[in-house]
Amino acid sequence: MHKIFVIFITTFLLITLVDCTSRKGESQSVVEVVDFGNVQTCKSSELIRVERFLPLETSDRSLFGSIDQLEVWKDRIYLLDTYKTNAVLVFSATDGKFIHKIEGRGNGPGEFLSPHSFWIDRSDGSLYILDRMMSKLLRYDLESLDYLRWLAVHTGPYDVEAVEV
Repeated sequence: MHKIFVIFITTFLLITLVDCTSRKGESQSVVEVVDFGNVQTCKSSELIRVERFLPLETSDRSLFGSIDQLEVWKDRIYLLDTYKTNAVLVFSATDGKFIHKIEGRGNGPGEFLSPHSFWIDRSDGSLYILDRMMSKLLRYDLESLDYLRWLAVHTGPYDVEAVEV
């Protein structure tokens, strides 16, 4: 047993020493040093320009716990809340009025358990909601917000987004 242990330790040390030595012709990695002692401050107004402040309607149906994703498209604001409501809330982008809440706790048609992200398909007027727990992508009409259909997602994506080619 002692002999096997000595052979194992010796092999481990040899592999470690050989791996750590530089080989001819191979490039060495460059390490950049960041000086955090030389951080400069700036005002947020220098980075962000606020066009206008739009208060959203606050009613029992429109309350939410967090903003996990926010998209503005045409005259609507789409907001994903995974903390309190597990829903996509829709508000008017002109006056902040509450329009609709897409929610559905379950696994039936149009229902989801854990909305993770959403995507607005501007080309066909659809809103897609990714439910990672149920491994499905739900499709809604962007204008009426009616449920259309769902697609099975077998690979377990972390987000849903389109890439234009």
